Amino acid sequence: MTELTTDAVTQTVEAHRERRAFTFFPTLWQDLRYAIRSLRRHPGFTVTALSTLGVAIGLNTSLATLASSLLWQPWAVPDPAAVVQIYKTSAAPPRDDGDRRHGEGSMEVLLADYQSLEHAKLTDIFATNCGRDLRMENCEVQLDAERTLASFVSGNYFSTLQIPVAYGRAILPPDNDVNAPRGVAVVSHGLWQRRFASDPDIVGREITIDALPFTVIGVTGPEFAGPAHLARDVWVPMATGGLLRPSVRSEIWVEMGGRLRHGVTRGQAEGELQSIFQPADGRPTRLHLVGTSSFARPNDWRELYAGLSVMFAGV
Repeated sequence: MTELTTDAVTQTVEAHRERRAFTFFPTLWQDLRYAIRSLRRHPGFTVTALSTLGVAIGLNTSLATLASSLLWQPWAVPDPAAVVQIYKTSAAPPRDDGDRRHGEGSMEVLLADYQSLEHAKLTDIFATNCGRDLRMENCEVQLDAERTLASFVSGNYFSTLQIPVAYGRAILPPDNDVNAPRGVAVVSHGLWQRRFASDPDIVGREITIDALPFTVIGVTGPEFAGPAHLARDVWVPMATGGLLRPSVRSEIWVEMGGRLRHGVTRGQAEGELQSIFQPADGRPTRLHLVGTSSFARPNDWRELYAGLSVMFAGV
């Protein structure tokens, strides 16, 4: 009796499912026809709804495209897969004393840290800053009558990143001599067109940066304006930071990166750098090599996540 009852229930359920499947498409068609008739009767509402949907979809698509191009793309340099960002974290147990240089967070990379790695064999190391600091406002300079953004770079910055120079030459190690820094500058292709009207005799021309004389030695190619979203219009030797920013802190912070030599993996390069690294502050430190997108470093992701979430939610 129980088996018969079970079979009857199963048959009833299956029959119900078949009827629902059979009526789904006719019901859907009826709903669509009703919706279309309703929209026809209220053209104002229809236009408003469709416009709102179109604008929202367009804004989300634009924001996603912009975020992808700015935040997930590697730097626009030749062979970007071989280029890495280098940062350091504390290898000591975290301390709950408010010092953000301890624990899992990134530690500030000092100029002395970079100098201890300059002679690595597996990676060509370069550095950049905003003139003895990393604060964005310190990247702003007064170039003649225009405010623009500058990078203070190591002498091997252009050669390591293989940045094309359309006119003149790039900054070289002799320009970055801390004992006798040269007041030279490389300008972006965009600035050359906008500010100097594509002057073919720009190389050798004297400009003023924060009221100090600099000589233009080169113009970058049109395809390069800085790594990723960090667009710049002028590059000067890092050693000139002491001239342009004499009042800024004496402990110089830098952003450090490198290009892996042919056939070298990130693991091999990281192992070598760790073995020769001499922390300027003497604290146990671990080095990390990551890609060049804006989300490559964990701290970058945490800092940008909140802002991106608000933007996407608002749109």
